[in-house]
Amino acid sequence: IGYCTSLRFLSLSGNNIVMIPVTFSSLNKLEILNLSQNRIVFFPPVCHMTGLVQMNLASNEITTLSLEIGDLAGLEELNLADNKLVDVPFTIATMRSLTELDLQRNRILALPATIGMCASLVQLRLHSNKLTSLPDSMSSLTNLELL
Repeated sequence: IGYCTSLRFLSLSGNNIVMIPVTFSSLNKLEILNLSQNRIVFFPPVCHMTGLVQMNLASNEITTLSLEIGDLAGLEELNLADNKLVDVPFTIATMRSLTELDLQRNRILALPATIGMCASLVQLRLHSNKLTSLPDSMSSLTNLELL
């Protein structure tokens, strides 16, 4: 699929995909990516997918995110609900366009202090995790309407 370099929208939701090929990152014109409801354990670095605006990886088996997730500076919506995440990379701070972040129903123990640098966040869904506190930096999220 990495050779379909003109793709702007890709939905492979509701399959049994376990692994994403490394060539996937060559889809640099992709704007909307929906890989929800699969069996993906690891999502590879996607630093070349700079046009990505929406990414839905909900209902998979992802346990960790690579630090390169922060390279998606233009990403506005990121859905990682219903996975097995235990943490969120500190590089999330570089995702300045992020308005919606869905992390509900994971295993997250703590949020990085850098979450407060996501100043564009309007919606942050965190319920059904293992959080015991929230970072003080969240007071900087003045656009937040839903928590």
